[in-house]
Amino acid sequence: MSDPTWISLLPPLLAITLAIISRQVYLSLAGGVWLGWTILEGWNPGTGLVRAIDGTVAVLSDPGDARVILFTLVIGALIATVESSGGVRGFVSFLESRHWVDSPRRARLLAWMAGVTLFIESNMNNWRTLAQSWQIAQEDEKALPAYARASQLASDGELDMRLAQSYANLARWDECIESGRTALNRGGVSRTDQLNLLLGNCLVEARRYGEALEVFRAAARDDRSRASANQWIAFVQGEQRRERELDAMLSRG
Repeated sequence: MSDPTWISLLPPLLAITLAIISRQVYLSLAGGVWLGWTILEGWNPGTGLVRAIDGTVAVLSDPGDARVILFTLVIGALIATVESSGGVRGFVSFLESRHWVDSPRRARLLAWMAGVTLFIESNMNNWRTLAQSWQIAQEDEKALPAYARASQLASDGELDMRLAQSYANLARWDECIESGRTALNRGGVSRTDQLNLLLGNCLVEARRYGEALEVFRAAARDDRSRASANQWIAFVQGEQRRERELDAMLSRG
């Protein structure tokens, strides 16, 4: 066998790329294994597939390797069970109800505890737990990266809405607007009326009054937010009127 060259980097790079794109770890690993055997077999994809299957069977035939793989599958099943039953969310809700995370120090401690006990793999619930820990401690700046990562892994716009709220708390209006729009486009938000109120508030702060009126009117269609939305609509219309009067005075001057 010849000495390894840069080509030996291709199988792991393929596996990593496929995992990032597809978020399917096993299929990505299978693709990397297939490419590795294909290279060893002189770039013959058919022979590479056969040898990849044979190699996988040979690995599973070893008792030590089989134990490691089965243990990994059991841990993955345990994590999936905890997540699907609401265990992680219940843990965070428990801490919120007890007001346990009320300082940056406790937020860091919770993040460390969760990393030791829960964060066996990187997924949406883990990142959300970390982000909520920072947000509860009123550390919105530190919550932003975790919320951004969680929203990328989520299938709806709920976490984009929370990300928009963190941006609003930091007076980063343009980013709040972008995250709020993303949440609306992705859908699946439990309280769209509250999202529209949040988005409208950021639009007002950015002095984009026309767009703000549109989202406030959308919020007003929900009975639960109609009163607040109408108050905002009246405020925005007053601001628009004052701007027109000021422009008229300046033009006469």
